[in-house]
Amino acid sequence: MAPETLDPTPLSRRHTRLFLAIVHAAIPPGEVLKLPVDEEDLVHKLGLTLASMPPEGRIAVRLSLWFFEWGCLLFHARPFTALEESAQGRWVGRWTESRIFLIRQAARLLLTQVKPAQIGRRAVQAAIGHPPDRLK
Repeated sequence: MAPETLDPTPLSRRHTRLFLAIVHAAIPPGEVLKLPVDEEDLVHKLGLTLASMPPEGRIAVRLSLWFFEWGCLLFHARPFTALEESAQGRWVGRWTESRIFLIRQAARLLLTQVKPAQIGRRAVQAAIGHPPDRLK
């Protein structure tokens, strides 16, 4: 009997755009990492991650995305995806350093989705100096 395969959960255009904005803000190109985000690979990996979650986990991710995007209106009069890159970076930092536990946890939940998907790429690991013997 063949093992079952997991089909990625399809992401809406809004969720795709939001996840990509989060990864660009959370892991901006710098001196060490100059590789662009492989958007197709990232969306595929995020879909697989969501597909592997129980329904409650997917709901938590979607609610966190919604609050992350629209909560920004209260402080910037625009949703997160409409902000300039520098303001997006500050918004991510504001959420990760929030004194409010639920906001901090929502940020961690979203970053836990995008960071492994981006940093898990072999090319990224090599670019950041991950030991070559562990890239096999």
